[in-house]
Amino acid sequence: MPRRRIIGLILLLIGISVAMSLFAQRRTPETSKTETSRTSTTDPEIIEPSGGERTLKASINVDRKNGSRAEPIRVKLGQRVVLSVASSTPDQVEVSGYGLIKPVSDRASARFDFIADIPGKHKIKLLDAGSEIGLLIVKAPSK
Repeated sequence: MPRRRIIGLILLLIGISVAMSLFAQRRTPETSKTETSRTSTTDPEIIEPSGGERTLKASINVDRKNGSRAEPIRVKLGQRVVLSVASSTPDQVEVSGYGLIKPVSDRASARFDFIADIPGKHKIKLLDAGSEIGLLIVKAPSK
């Protein structure tokens, strides 16, 4: 009798986990899968909390129909960056120079949250597709 209760409890927990994961996933419509891609960025949004710390929020949407690259994302050295990358096909997104790699798919965006503490130009790439989808430019603030 106790074994049946334990098995029932385990099955209930598995069912709850599956239901929660289905509700947590972001769904996007299926698109035709070709080798070219189109990317776009939203206008970066700068948020300045009361402490004076500035955060830049930007997103890149990869659409596999047209071939183009997103506008460069420009930040100041030491600035916090929150970057979201959405794609209609599974891949891995890399922010070069920072060692940041995250998976992306049609159900889940890749989300990066980091301090831009390495000056220079850093490519944002889809690793499996071998394509550059954006550029992060980190510059020291002018005096």
